[in-house]
Amino acid sequence: MKVGIVGGGPAGLITGLRLLEHGFSVDLFEEHKRIGLPAHCAGIISLKTAEKLRKILGKRFDRVIKSRFYGLKIGLIGGKPIEHTSRSVRAIMVDRPYLDQCLSEVFSEKGGRLHLGIKAEIIKNGKLTLENGNKHEYDFLVDARGVKTYVKRNKSGKVLFSVQKEISSQDFEEEIVEIWIDKQSSPYFFYWVFKSSDEIVRTGVACLKGGAERLIDDFIKWRFGPNARVLSRYYGFIILSGPIKPFVDGKVLYVGDSAGQTKPLTGGGLAYGISGAEEASKSLILNEKLGASVNLYEENWFRRWGREINVQLRLRRVYEKMNNRMISRILTLIEKTGLLRALIEKGDMDRPSTFIKALIKGLFGNKLS
Repeated sequence: MKVGIVGGGPAGLITGLRLLEHGFSVDLFEEHKRIGLPAHCAGIISLKTAEKLRKILGKRFDRVIKSRFYGLKIGLIGGKPIEHTSRSVRAIMVDRPYLDQCLSEVFSEKGGRLHLGIKAEIIKNGKLTLENGNKHEYDFLVDARGVKTYVKRNKSGKVLFSVQKEISSQDFEEEIVEIWIDKQSSPYFFYWVFKSSDEIVRTGVACLKGGAERLIDDFIKWRFGPNARVLSRYYGFIILSGPIKPFVDGKVLYVGDSAGQTKPLTGGGLAYGISGAEEASKSLILNEKLGASVNLYEENWFRRWGREINVQLRLRRVYEKMNNRMISRILTLIEKTGLLRALIEKGDMDRPSTFIKALIKGLFGNKLS
């Protein structure tokens, strides 16, 4: 079976890798001349996701890791934060451009054909039209082009514009992630800070409309002082409105950000996108071998993540209605009950609703049941 994939991020590459392992013929088209660039993602992943990537990349994965995080500090801007640091690693930061490049190396080694610097338009009957006018026909196509496709398919979806900046800082030595909240300046999303390498800190924010650049500049002055030196900038988009159906339309399968496979609470997409790649490739393999419907892809993905997504969407609506005073009350209660420690030590980063459920149970006990 011949499959064409458009988009050279992890979702597209892992879909291709799985298909190659089962003897498929796979072409992958990426509009940029280098895989992994331009960089968009913060690259913080759970230990479970790290293990999945390690199985795919082998020893290469050790070179992909940039930082390890042991804890979390969270607070209101201008207020006293709460924090907990574990004795063991709780999350990992990967070098996203290098991760994508390593995945593309494995893809090529397994016999996949990479076509870089080529824009391709998908036609639902299994045909691709390239910018030079050439056309290719496949049994199935995989759309892994990301936010661009998502916005085209879901014009009413909530997509935030994000800005990240790396700064030089010698006084940020803690191997933790910081989250700072200010509902007045950034009502939809938090500010984040973490060490990306020795003496280099990455910080960012996301907002619905323009102004993210000004917001992060003001935050950097507050957190690191007016003389903080910006070394690099990264721009991207964060999907908060959840998956868009169908995942399969004719001969086209949508994976990763193209299908909205991200966390509505935090916007993270690697875990859900990898799962999408696995389920999409599995459905194509079963279709080839047993004649099974490729629509099993959507059904199986939602069986795994659907309930979690729905809870996160409800929690996001609640968060967007909260003000700083409400946030302050919750943080105070978390500090008094010692819940942050339990959440960090036992919580599931890929299922953040478990954090919230544990929080509600800890704060209110059985009063809400």
